[in-house]
This record gives sequence, structure tokens and C-alpha cells, in this order.
Amino acid sequence: MSRTNFLSGKNIIIYILVAYAFYYLYKYRQNEPPPYYSTIPNFEIKTINGKKFNLYDIKLKKVIVFLTTNNIYSNFYKKDIIKLKYIAEKKGWYFIVFVNTKQNKNDALKYISNKYYKGVEKDLYLTNIKKVEYIFGINSWPFMVILDENNRLIYASKVPNIKEINKIL
Repeated sequence: MSRTNFLSGKNIIIYILVAYAFYYLYKYRQNEPPPYYSTIPNFEIKTINGKKFNLYDIKLKKVIVFLTTNNIYSNFYKKDIIKLKYIAEKKGWYFIVFVNTKQNKNDALKYISNKYYKGVEKDLYLTNIKKVEYIFGINSWPFMVILDENNRLIYASKVPNIKEINKIL
């Protein structure tokens, strides 16, 4: 009967590669939003119909949702995005949805045509996604942030907690 040496040269290389892969996946999935209560830089937002305005033009508190389709967390958003929108509207907050697709009308509308997102079509906006990802420290979609009237970050989460959001709002 032969004994397997788990610490042989080939096995150590495999262990190192597997460890690196897990570290890379962990790091990739972690978002690094700015510190709470820091002011978010201004950026341009465009409606689906092409009207341009800036984040700072919105004088209300803002809920910004970054959606994607191919992620395990997307199921949460499918289930609760209408609840999030309802809470925001009830409190008089501005609700913004960005999608992780090409930033043009056809691609964005195609993305949002999923039956789960039907209630947020009018909240869909376009922007310079790379710039906004950098501003909010997003490495992995979906993601959600809440900004106060002065554009300070007051909440950021990969998987928002409805009860916690109700307390904030």
C-alpha cells in the first residue's frame, strides 16, 4: 500500500494556486465604498430619454441600486426591489437604478424587461458606469447605497436589509 505525500512539490503548487484563487474571488467580491458620511463626488446622470442632469441637482435623499443579472445576490434584488422602491417613495426619497450593461437606451430597457424589474422601469438611468463604480468602490454588482440630501453616504450594502433600511429612512 503506497502512502500519498500531501506535501510533495506538485501538491504544494496546487495548494498555492487554490489559495490564490480563493483570495482573488474573495477580494473581487468585496466592495470598498467610501466611509459613511463622506460626500460623494458629483457625476452626470441621463434619463432613458436622453435628458442630462447631475447627482447634485437632486435635492432629496437618494437610494441608488446597481443591478446585474448573473450573480447569486441578484435573487434578493428580484424579490425585494419593489419593496425598496416603495419604502423610498413613501419617505419622499429619489430612487435611481443603474444596470450593469452598455449605457444606451435599448440595452438598459432590455435588461430591465425582466418581470421582476417591471416596477422600476421609470427609475432606470444611464451614467458613466466605470466612473460611478470608482466613486462608490464597486468591484462586484449588485450593490445599493443611500445618500442624504447633502450627498453623503449613509448606507452601503451588497445585500440590503429591509428592516435596517426602514430604520434609516
